[in-house]
Formats: sequence, C-alpha cells, structure tokens
Amino acid sequence: MKTVPALFLVLVAVASATKTHQKRSTTYSATLNDYVDEVVANVQAFVSESSLEPLSIPNVTESFSVKPLLITYSGRLSLYDGEMTGLSSVKRYGDINLEYDGETLSFDANMGVDVATVAYTYYAKLLGSLKESGTAKVTARKIDTTVGFSANLKNYTFALDTVAINSIGRTTAQLSGNVLTDWMANAVINIVIAAVKSTAITQVNSEINSVLTNVVDEANTYVTSLLS
Repeated sequence: MKTVPALFLVLVAVASATKTHQKRSTTYSATLNDYVDEVVANVQAFVSESSLEPLSIPNVTESFSVKPLLITYSGRLSLYDGEMTGLSSVKRYGDINLEYDGETLSFDANMGVDVATVAYTYYAKLLGSLKESGTAKVTARKIDTTVGFSANLKNYTFALDTVAINSIGRTTAQLSGNVLTDWMANAVINIVIAAVKSTAITQVNSEINSVLTNVVDEANTYVTSLLS
C-alpha cells in the first residue's frame, strides 16, 4: 500500500526536524500539513478501491410508537442493505500537531468528511396489518475525527494511539418508494437518523481503526525490512 512508505516518510522527516531542536527544548511541536496531505491523498485512493466504499452497515430493527391523535400505535421498523458512501473524500481539518519528548514522537490529526450518505431499505410494520417499505437516504455532514499516532525513535516502532469520532454535524433523511402519512414518516425518519448516528458511525469507527491498525503493522514491517 502506498500509504505505508508515505507514512514512513512523514515520520522520518519529522524525526529529522525534531533532532535539530533537541537542544532548545525537551518537547518540540510542529505542523505536518504538507506531509500528511500526501498520506491523505493515498488514503483517499485506498478507500475508493477497498471495501470501505461503499461501506456495508449492519441491519437495525427497532420498535416504535406513534400517537397521531388520541390513540398510541406500536410497530417495528427494520433497516437492511445499508451502505455508506463519501468516506473517500476524507480530508484534513486544521493543523497536524506534533510533540517530541526525546524518545517518542507523537502526532494527532484532525480529519473529517464533509458529506457522507447512508442508504437503507426499510420495512415498517404497524398494528400487524399496516406494512410499508421503501428506501431511506440519510445525509450526515461534517463528521469530525481525531487520529493519533506515535513512533518510538529508540526502537523504530509505530503505534496507533487514538481513533475517535468527535462530532457529527447536521443530519437529514429522505424517504422514497412509498407514500407514508406524515406521522408515520416522522417516526421512521427519527429512527433512521438515530441508527446512522449510532450503528453506522460505530461501524465507521471500527473500520477506520482496523484499516489504520493494518497500516501501522505494515509500517513496522516496512521499517524492519529497511533496517535488516
């Protein structure tokens, strides 16, 4: 994967920079925007070519209740065949921060996706007889994430320290394929949006963690091969 040597070059360049500042301070901070942008470009290509685009989202089944007038109705909503797109547009949000304490080089990257879309097929059942199905499309904006790496410059090993989704911006949903009454449509939309903010985002976090862990493992193998 091109990301591995690119990541390695980032760390080598940063390590060289920190060594020139060791006499001035025990902790050195810097920004690595240009280097990380090169890595991000490779990550974008990797995501486009991998199973992350589109990303399969787990099925969801939720009970719900609505009270359009004086009577409360109960039902169940199933969401399946979920897919998310837009992760390949990941980019850097803000500066990349670096710290060096004389042995360990640490940097955290504030990354994000401006727009991601999740599409589900839904099946709603109410009162045992009223059944509706169609497609739900959810758009989530400004998915803000922090990723942190560290490198031990004594033994030349890398580690993934942090993968955390900080916030999700405005989220909207559209239903198609069926004409639902307003009260039922609102119930479906509320559940779909909640599912995206929990199940879908949890899946994204898990997949990103898995991919970056593999990148770090490959980077460690790559460095070992260079030193052997």
